[in-house]
This record gives sequence, structure tokens and C-alpha cells, in this order.
Amino acid sequence: MNAWKSLFPSVTLILCFLHMFIGIRDRAKKKFGEIYQEVATRL
Repeated sequence: MNAWKSLFPSVTLILCFLHMFIGIRDRAKKKFGEIYQEVATRL
């Protein structure tokens, strides 16, 4: 695992960003429901 991290250090950063984005998206879906679908299609 450490060998992969040393070869591809930016992958960890991308994975952290994606994890954060997915978490925010999931919370927004739960909180805003119907409005979320409309906003998501406009983005």
C-alpha cells in the first residue's frame, strides 16, 4: 500500500476530494429532496 502511495501521491488527494464531495451531495439530497434534483440537473 505504501508503495502505491509513493508512486501516486496525488491519487490520495483526489480520493479525499471525491469522498468529501459525495458526503456533501448525500447530505444535500436528504435535506432538500425535491429541490436537489432540479439544482443537480442545472449543474
